Amino acid sequence: MKKSVFLKLFIPVIFVGFVFCALAQKSNLPACDNEVLHKVKTAMLCKQRYSWEHGTAMQGMLEIGDTAALILLAMESIQRSTPDGRLSMVGSDMNIADTGVNGIGVLAAYKITGDEKFKKAAQAQYEYLKKPESKNAKGVIYHNNKSKVIFSDNMFMVAPFLAQMGDYDEAIFQIEGIRDVLWNKEKKLFHHIRIQETGEFKDRSFWGGGNGWCAAAMVQVINLLPPERKEEKQKLIEYCTDLLDGCISNQLPGGLLYDKITEPDFEESTLPAMLAYSIYSAVKSGWLNKSYLIPADKMRRAVYANIDKYGLLQNASSAPRFNSPGTSTEGQAFFLMMEGAFRKLTIKKQIVLFGGTSTKEWKDLKSDEFPKQGWVVKEGILTVLPKTEKQEGGHDILTKEQFSDFELELEVRLSEGANSGVKYMVVDTYPGKKGQYLGLEYQLIDNEKHADALLGRNGNRKMATLYDVLPARENIEINPPGEWNEIKIVVNKNKVEHWLNGKRAVVYDRKSDCFRELVRLSKYNELKNFGEQEKGHVLLQGHGNEVSFRNIKITTW
Repeated sequence: MKKSVFLKLFIPVIFVGFVFCALAQKSNLPACDNEVLHKVKTAMLCKQRYSWEHGTAMQGMLEIGDTAALILLAMESIQRSTPDGRLSMVGSDMNIADTGVNGIGVLAAYKITGDEKFKKAAQAQYEYLKKPESKNAKGVIYHNNKSKVIFSDNMFMVAPFLAQMGDYDEAIFQIEGIRDVLWNKEKKLFHHIRIQETGEFKDRSFWGGGNGWCAAAMVQVINLLPPERKEEKQKLIEYCTDLLDGCISNQLPGGLLYDKITEPDFEESTLPAMLAYSIYSAVKSGWLNKSYLIPADKMRRAVYANIDKYGLLQNASSAPRFNSPGTSTEGQAFFLMMEGAFRKLTIKKQIVLFGGTSTKEWKDLKSDEFPKQGWVVKEGILTVLPKTEKQEGGHDILTKEQFSDFELELEVRLSEGANSGVKYMVVDTYPGKKGQYLGLEYQLIDNEKHADALLGRNGNRKMATLYDVLPARENIEINPPGEWNEIKIVVNKNKVEHWLNGKRAVVYDRKSDCFRELVRLSKYNELKNFGEQEKGHVLLQGHGNEVSFRNIKITTW
């Protein structure tokens, strides 16, 4: 990362275990090699890490879905924090911007675990970055508190974390501020280091790592901006596309780029991983033309060719001085990020189960057709009608297709006193239960006004629980009846997670002895191997109350 270390002295393993990528094999791309991924990750974790390196390592874990390693790294980040809020402080007390990149991993750890210490640490890091003394007169965050210069690297260190914290104005401002100081319009590249107040360049070169940091930062912020930020998003897309064009125009025949992009020094491997990650992520999000996959795939092939037998990415701009070929933590991390983004793009398949109009993916329990009554579609919302004296109300519907490994996302709005559920791994093949569609259930209920929420054991019939089996964690954030709640269910082999409004509420292994014992104590105790089948339908429950659903999509792999 840093070319002048003396100036500093100072993110459910979801993707690990993926099958080989058929698309990669067909196009002569490297297969999604889990053995290589494991070696690269192990080699990265064995490296000594400064603040920015630790934060980038967490993003590597986040991108490949290794939540266990992410949480451990986040704990260490907090352990090495300073009283003023800076995370992962090792060595000198000079760091300002570099500490910010740790906030993303720490914030993710809070969303996964619900542990308040992670939330408090992320908030403290955010408040530190917002302090006036962390910035120059124009409000751009300094790289450190001694030389008070602006690095191109700063963009990745602070902007995505600010956006993750919901401070979109500050995230965009920092990108604009760094661009004003370091952008070269003619070359479509960023210079490396400059003093904004005097205009003096400390490093005028177009250092590859710095430009890679900027590309990745803009991609992450663009993908985090809400729909109402349309104009700002479009401006950042133009900025990012210009930068990608500037870098790609300097790509060498073998797929790499020079360490100082426009100067023929050595062919470097970290920047191609950074750019490939950025391109795969942007194409996946739908705002970058797929033609950019051609140079990205070429970069990925070149990066793979530089992985040695120990899992080290060779010919990276080498730590600790970043002026010669070698290895680095960020090189390892961006390999992981590149692979995570590639797998999301090429292996995963997303199906819109309900996008606002069509119900073609659903059927009732007795035919292959969507029910003619009991459910209505209006203004982009799918609603099951309540049972009243005048109407029977809607009954259960389920997907025509069955799913094995998946991530199901939807929004749900309960009426007052409602009780419903989203069932998954649903089958009608349990002995003696033919025709009865049974499965694991994400409980949807008004905890305050429906009696069933008080039944069961240890609260295992309340909102977001695995119904009648496992309670949700305490202090989850539940929006009241009449408001929308964001639901997510992840099934990855045997590991299952329930999420509510961006935070994990339940996690379990559906083939573990612990799970089987809890099932034995539940209403499902007579169902052999309950919830353990390889695939099943998704079911929306009609339970006599009005419940609305929207934006239902499932991603499979």
